Amino acid sequence: AGAGPAYNAVAAAIGDTEPYAATMPEAAHIGVPAGAAPPGDSGLWHPAEPRDLSETALGTLGRFRRQILARAEHWVAQRVPYNQGYWHEGYRTDCSGFVSMCWGLRDSMVTSTMPQIAHQIPKEDLRAGDVLLNTDVATGHVILFDRWADYAHNSYVGFELCPQGTLHHVIPYPYYGGFGTYEPYRYNNVSD
Repeated sequence: AGAGPAYNAVAAAIGDTEPYAATMPEAAHIGVPAGAAPPGDSGLWHPAEPRDLSETALGTLGRFRRQILARAEHWVAQRVPYNQGYWHEGYRTDCSGFVSMCWGLRDSMVTSTMPQIAHQIPKEDLRAGDVLLNTDVATGHVILFDRWADYAHNSYVGFELCPQGTLHHVIPYPYYGGFGTYEPYRYNNVSD
């Protein structure tokens, strides 16, 4: 699932010769109007600089985490639009479908079922490829963590598929106020 020509080019650029696959089953999402910044936006609603995916720049990130970031950047570059009823490269085009694609799952998960394949971690342990997850049925949403945006860990650079599209931007930790409770999670099959 998820392997188109552009995806394969990204995978080749980071040396990914073995597709990763896991399994699982759709998602609720936050209701931010298209083109609007979420309530409580403190001026952080802006694109992040693309991450250098070279071996040197990624340093200690292992192969699987590099794959996750490359997959995320691929959908950002393609400007995949948000729509829970549509699919792109084998994945639903919503937040949990996006994370499912980034994690290399066989199927698109739903935010409320992600804890079946991921476990909670402390904020201090967040690394590229982990997520900030809200499993509430009414406000469920998931953001892929990239890196901290400041030394105090009050904001981070994240990837998300939301009504504004597939974004890579700075987000206040854990997420904008008024959108429920977010907790850090790590995919159970991350090996590095």
